[in-house]
Amino acid sequence: MFTVNAANTVELRAITTAERVGEDWIVQQGLKAGDRVIVEGQLKVRAGMQVTPKPYHSSSGAPAGARNSTGS
Repeated sequence: MFTVNAANTVELRAITTAERVGEDWIVQQGLKAGDRVIVEGQLKVRAGMQVTPKPYHSSSGAPAGARNSTGS
C-alpha cells in the first residue's frame, strides 16, 4: 500500500487486512491514525515521488475519515 508522509513523499507500506465491510477494509496492522493512504492513481506513483495529495470522496459523498470507527 502507498502512503504519503508529512513531506508529501510517497512511501510503500506493508499492511495486514481483515474482511471488507461495505466500501471499507479493516486494517489490522501497518497503519496508524492520521496516516494518508493513496486510494486512486496507485499505478502512477512510485516510492520516493513527491505528490500533491487531495482528499478522497467516496461514492457516498462523505470525505474519507468523516466516518467513525464503526463505519457510520
